[in-house]
Amino acid sequence: QLNLRLFNAVLNRAGLYMLEELGVSEGLSTTGYYLGAFLVLFLLLLGIYGSPFFIRRGRALPELMKSRGIGAFGQVVGEYTAYACMNLVCLLIVFQALEIVVQSGFVEIGEWELQGVEPLSALYGTAFAAALMLSAMQFWLYELVTGVVGSMMVQFICAVSMAYLGGIFYPANFFPETMRSIGGILPAGAAFGYVRGGISGEPSLKAA
Repeated sequence: QLNLRLFNAVLNRAGLYMLEELGVSEGLSTTGYYLGAFLVLFLLLLGIYGSPFFIRRGRALPELMKSRGIGAFGQVVGEYTAYACMNLVCLLIVFQALEIVVQSGFVEIGEWELQGVEPLSALYGTAFAAALMLSAMQFWLYELVTGVVGSMMVQFICAVSMAYLGGIFYPANFFPETMRSIGGILPAGAAFGYVRGGISGEPSLKAA
């Protein structure tokens, strides 16, 4: 009888505990975490495609604009505005595809259960702000490096390294405290923290 009791306990071990998912990062569900990670990584990699727009082949156009009364500040603001708008259009296309996926029920976000696509519309505002910040960082990197190959390499290396430290590839909880502190103050880490707040419905600059 002792053997039978042991066998019953072993066979019934699945009923002796209850599995509860506490969240991957800061309480987010697995799908919610990867959604935020995908959005921020997509914004980071957008910097690679912009290299043809920022490679200087001559000073004729800047001099022409200067002669028309548009100084250095106006030129920088104009170039950044155009580049940021291109990134926002690309982000809008991604959100259109995400809306189709969420409406079809193919992917279920735990934080948005029974809410439809309404939280996705609110998330776009959060991702909008993150895109403006990351676009400014990418624009600054293009001002520092000349040449197509060099600029693309710098964009890729910065994107991958900041994504790793910012907890996009792996949850930042797995890293030592020093790495978490560094990743949190980098642009990618700050953007990811803000996007995570948008997914959970509580966007805040303190989360960034």
